[in-house]
Amino acid sequence: MIQDTLKKPKRKNYSDEFKEFLVQEAISSGRSIASIARDNGN
Repeated sequence: MIQDTLKKPKRKNYSDEFKEFLVQEAISSGRSIASIARDNGN
């Protein structure tokens, strides 16, 4: 069926450690989490 071929790709799952790293980096540097995530290739 057409619906089977149009499935959305699965979202990435990031570890709690990576998320904590992003938050700590944002707090210490004053940058946004989105900016830090982009710099880390995510």
